[in-house]
Amino acid sequence: MRVLAAFFLLVPASAWAQGVKLEPKKPAAGDRATIRVETALDLEIIVKDSEPERKSNMSTIRTEVFKQEVTGLQDGAGATYTVKCESSVLQRALQKENTPFHGRTFIVKRGAAGTTVEASDGALPPSGAEGLAGWEEYSRLLPGGEVAVGAQWVVDQNVTALLSVANLAETKSAKLSATLKSAEGSRAVVSFNGEVEGKTRDGAMIKVSITDGELDFDMGRGRPTAVRITGGLEATKDVIRNYVKPGGVQAVPEPVGTIRMKSSRLEVKVAFE
Repeated sequence: MRVLAAFFLLVPASAWAQGVKLEPKKPAAGDRATIRVETALDLEIIVKDSEPERKSNMSTIRTEVFKQEVTGLQDGAGATYTVKCESSVLQRALQKENTPFHGRTFIVKRGAAGTTVEASDGALPPSGAEGLAGWEEYSRLLPGGEVAVGAQWVVDQNVTALLSVANLAETKSAKLSATLKSAEGSRAVVSFNGEVEGKTRDGAMIKVSITDGELDFDMGRGRPTAVRITGGLEATKDVIRNYVKPGGVQAVPEPVGTIRMKSSRLEVKVAFE
């Protein structure tokens, strides 16, 4: 008996850990959710061009509430979502203002072929609308099978939802890893970190560093309940002017400087209801 008892003491607890299934539920027609997003960003901005270098600082907090319904299904895992932005407010210093998303409704189609967004009012969607319903991709942080607490895995490089704050049009590289931090009852907590680099639609090169990320996942419902991200953001963009050469007729774009941005704070909180 003493030998057997010693054996149990010597074997690590992780060796007896039972695996849990982290399987996200596929979208179904009629699914509804409320998504609350808060993004806090402190930036230093440096402009270099023909004039002396200029520096400035900007701090913003953006709070948004979206109502979402799955209104159609596509081949594979794709779906069509109706997303109503009930509130989208940007705070700078002591001023608050509504963003172009505030009070508008959008039809979002997400699938293997990419994402398309249309505004229900017929007007053009605002910049960054491609990120709508991107929160559905947070489930890609999961390993898609049974894992034990403490297990680690490499995250799918196509997790663009993590970069909705950057409005990426193209991902250049992604190095993300995740760990099952805990699993109790129907709740699992996945921690993740890493870096993703890409390019925005307006040509800026961006790197997002995630130093501390957590995903709360309801294993019974097969849905995330919350996401928290702390990290940093760096971006560089060329300043372009249209220049007509002597004797020429058509203007050609010409870089005349750069704009660099670096954050001292990047915090993102997403809650699903």
